[in-house]
Amino acid sequence: PRTCKITGAIHTGQAPSTGSYNSTEQMAQYDKWVFVNCWSYSNKILVIDSEQDKVVHEIELRSIQPNSLVVDRNGKLWALTDGGYAGSEYGQTEPCLYRIDAATWRVEQEFVFEKEEYPSELCINGAGDVLYFINDGICKMSVTAAHAPVRPLIPNERRHQIYGLAVDPTSGEIYVGDAIDFEQPGVVYRYRDTGQSAELVDSFGGNATQRLRIQIGNRHEKDALPARRTARRRLRRGRTNRHLGTATHHYAAGGQRPLPREGGARTAHRPELY
Repeated sequence: PRTCKITGAIHTGQAPSTGSYNSTEQMAQYDKWVFVNCWSYSNKILVIDSEQDKVVHEIELRSIQPNSLVVDRNGKLWALTDGGYAGSEYGQTEPCLYRIDAATWRVEQEFVFEKEEYPSELCINGAGDVLYFINDGICKMSVTAAHAPVRPLIPNERRHQIYGLAVDPTSGEIYVGDAIDFEQPGVVYRYRDTGQSAELVDSFGGNATQRLRIQIGNRHEKDALPARRTARRRLRRGRTNRHLGTATHHYAAGGQRPLPREGGARTAHRPELY
């Protein structure tokens, strides 16, 4: 890690379904075993002996395309699959969340989702006892749970393009990446897990209008009204300084003007995050 010099390589073997080398996505370690998920059209998790630097075993899952891995505080490996997609020449299965004994490599439990779902980005908190993952919204699940969550911790009511997820191991805060339309600058939202729900703390990235919409949307209505009145007064006075520009964005974001929505339709509403 000091020199960033490549000191060796571990061959992962060929995937029978594609004839090419097994794809390698993420790694998770337990004791001397390093687990690597093979995502592209595969159903394998490779087990690497870190003392020998070679693949010593392959864990085969019923569901295909494991996309993320974590190890919990109880020595269990968790693997999340997306199941592929409809019409794929390699087939499609139900997406699943697997709990695997990291010491024996035995699959202990399979949590099955619907084929129409696409779970991804499995994460774990710093204590190693709570899982988070994307499944339209952000789902939360205890490592001792008997069932998969039936509703998200953070719903995706505004239909964001949720594309990334991370959990601060110290604070437990949740970072959610919104790709928006994969063309304009995206936004990262930071949440505080309050137990049965999550509270928005702030956001990063995106453009100024998006950030101000988020700020206004999270204020109580009575807190937002003075900003709107101030903005209208400044507009009438015809000020053109930088402070006016900020106030104008507050006015536009505060629900007084119609905001564009997907498909070109326009409607007036008080912005919310999700």
